[in-house]
Amino acid sequence: MTTAAAMICNDGLVIGTDMKVTAGGRKWKDSKLLIEAKLNKCRLFIAVAGRTRHIADALGWMELGNLSKTLGENPSFDDFLNKVVEIRLPQFSIDFLRKYSEQPTIQMIIGCIDKTKTSRLIQVYPDGDYDYKDDFIAIGSGSIFGEILLRKLYDPKMNIALAKRLIGYIIWEIQEIDNNSGEGMQIVASSKDG
Repeated sequence: MTTAAAMICNDGLVIGTDMKVTAGGRKWKDSKLLIEAKLNKCRLFIAVAGRTRHIADALGWMELGNLSKTLGENPSFDDFLNKVVEIRLPQFSIDFLRKYSEQPTIQMIIGCIDKTKTSRLIQVYPDGDYDYKDDFIAIGSGSIFGEILLRKLYDPKMNIALAKRLIGYIIWEIQEIDNNSGEGMQIVASSKDG
């Protein structure tokens, strides 16, 4: 599993993850934060938690490399939610359920500064459903601890610099108590100013 946390701040958004990847008895250090997709000129950030293969399969269903083909010209974050998250991820989940008689073990945080310069964060669940609007999110094996810390320490008036420090602190604290999190961290920010 992993730990990822994200928050909206007054001048953008911040997402961070630990870097411990586990598959069976193996463990290694790797990124769980994807910055591959673009919606127009906006970067789309995706942090993932769950079983390694389930994550790879779900991301494959999303076809992040073909977003322009899927969404057409000048897509918005809502277009991405409506045509990729709301359709493809539930299809993946249903296909997985048919094959294995269980839901995939996967969670995602998806964040973007949309066309209107509004910071957007959503949390995606294993069945493909998602929370439409969140100010802060924690997912993965350390999510309960992350959620508690975010509830206590979150302030929407924070700027990116302070929010990065808070996300770093939260992931560091979780690594101290959650054996499934660790190996350092990766934190990214997106500013409303570009």
